[in-house]
Amino acid sequence: MSIVCGTDFSPASIAACEVAALLASAYDEPLIVVHAVEEDAASAEGALRELAERLGREGVQVSTSVQAGAADAVLLAEVERTGARMIVLGSVGGRGLKALLGSTSDRIASRTPVPLFVVRGEFPAAAWLRDGKPLRVAVAADLGPSTATAVQWASQLTERGACRFVAMHVSWPPEEYARLAIDAPMHLDRTHPLVEQVIRRELDGVASRLRGSGETKIVVESNVGRTGAAIAQVASREEADLLVVGRGREEGRHWWERSVSREVLRDATMSVVCVPEDAQAMPAAAPSIRRVLCATDFSALGNSAVLYAHSLLPQGGDLMLVHVLGDDASDEERDAARQQLQSLVQGRSGVTVDVLTGDDPARMIAAAAERFDADVICVGSRGRAALTKALLGSVAQGILLATTRPILMVPAPL
Repeated sequence: MSIVCGTDFSPASIAACEVAALLASAYDEPLIVVHAVEEDAASAEGALRELAERLGREGVQVSTSVQAGAADAVLLAEVERTGARMIVLGSVGGRGLKALLGSTSDRIASRTPVPLFVVRGEFPAAAWLRDGKPLRVAVAADLGPSTATAVQWASQLTERGACRFVAMHVSWPPEEYARLAIDAPMHLDRTHPLVEQVIRRELDGVASRLRGSGETKIVVESNVGRTGAAIAQVASREEADLLVVGRGREEGRHWWERSVSREVLRDATMSVVCVPEDAQAMPAAAPSIRRVLCATDFSALGNSAVLYAHSLLPQGGDLMLVHVLGDDASDEERDAARQQLQSLVQGRSGVTVDVLTGDDPARMIAAAAERFDADVICVGSRGRAALTKALLGSVAQGILLATTRPILMVPAPL
């Protein structure tokens, strides 16, 4: 493998080359310095050789490449040709027309299959890699698939030098209120306590994978503006040397899309690494099932799902059994439903029951699973063939659409 660094001989790109040389030395891999020109390539070869000789004094093998073409196309082609580990670029930031149309780093970020390291400001590479000073790393977690690869990449930085991590999440209140079915006035200037509780619990998993020097700090904030700008502001407040953000596979396909990762690249004042989601990545270990949420409508099929839910749990696991009533349900109806739920789990430990109210049962069940942090949702289903509303059942189908958590659907017997 190798590290590819692009240069246009500007001060920012020269600084990025120096950081890339230190990274290549730390990874014990060759450095390829690339310069893209639109016409005469020979005019840049002398300057590039001189730069390579200077970088080689860091004890790293340096090769150069001068190619005609657009910078993003040239660099991405070099990555494909050499199987590079990452791309390193310098940045002076972009505003106005440049930011609107997209810089080289913007275009590369939307297409690169490997991490893009954008060096900005005084990145303390020598202090971190040579002098042992911990690198302050902020990891932006959207808690989706792209977070997993970003966290994995950030955690591997500790193999090169000491790191102190901050795991941060910027939530959008309308989305979180809907996800958790919060029926309360929406706060735009602060995070709802339930949102804070749930996201902190989810970030605990991120923090457990970021084993740096000392405990990983967790930061949760709400924002109704541009998420990327808010992430950059939080990282700046935390005095991060490096901000690591994931990029989903769907980002950057259209020029009008507001990609969070690309917003971060434009707005951050510190160096940024944009890590693309790995479509081939697999979990490091099989996930364990410790918490199951089971929903029943008290039909024979719904109640049979309770038995399956119990079979999924190991000794000491937790089960939450729920039933959904309409918003207009009386207190007597709620009490009767609670007693009926309890009768289904008599004599079993580690079980809690809850009667949910709402006009959208699927949404209420999915939200309860989020609050409970269920590893699996278990429900009965009429479906035996195609996953259509007619065969599957409207509630079961609604849960599929409303959650990203695994679902066990128990079909009616033939």
